[in-house]
Amino acid sequence: ADRLSINGIAHEIDRLAQAVKNGEATSQDMQGGTFTVNNTGVFGSVQSMGIINPPQAAILQVESIKKRLLVSDDGNFKMADM
Repeated sequence: ADRLSINGIAHEIDRLAQAVKNGEATSQDMQGGTFTVNNTGVFGSVQSMGIINPPQAAILQVESIKKRLLVSDDGNFKMADM
């Protein structure tokens, strides 16, 4: 990513996504990442632990949104997305 423009990054993301969808991704395609975005929410997960694989610097773990009963500031109960 440090050697690509914004358009270059977008193109590479699209290329890799298509390769994965078509079952054509190689082990080389899966090497050299610095940041991972992981969406386990699509499976209904509400809490999980992402694993950072070296040499990556960070991971963004996205979970699903669920309705929860909360106490509001005025002491009443309300439903909220969490």
